[in-house]
Amino acid sequence: MYQGTTPALTLIVEGADLTDKTVFVTIRCGNYSLTKTGGDVAVSYADGNSTVVIRLTQEETLKMYKSEASVQIRFIDENGHADATNKAKFEVQESLYSAVIEYESGDGE
Repeated sequence: MYQGTTPALTLIVEGADLTDKTVFVTIRCGNYSLTKTGGDVAVSYADGNSTVVIRLTQEETLKMYKSEASVQIRFIDENGHADATNKAKFEVQESLYSAVIEYESGDGE
């Protein structure tokens, strides 16, 4: 993943149905940490596995330094039983231009 991009991170949780759980996805990169939950997390279930998707903003990825980042999912059911996945790791790559960019229409307006 590159700083300043808007990636969709897709995580597979094998052997678990998370569709009826409250799901929290936490990313830690150096001293920066962010957690997505609720409407920021899409969960689907098929073939015995849950797919969890979150989208990051430019602002969020610009706060991550070039290094290894960790991601983990925690979830809780209606009875209060909480669990967590193993941590997964991914690399954050540096972008040469480290500011939020905006689309500019080519129609002269």
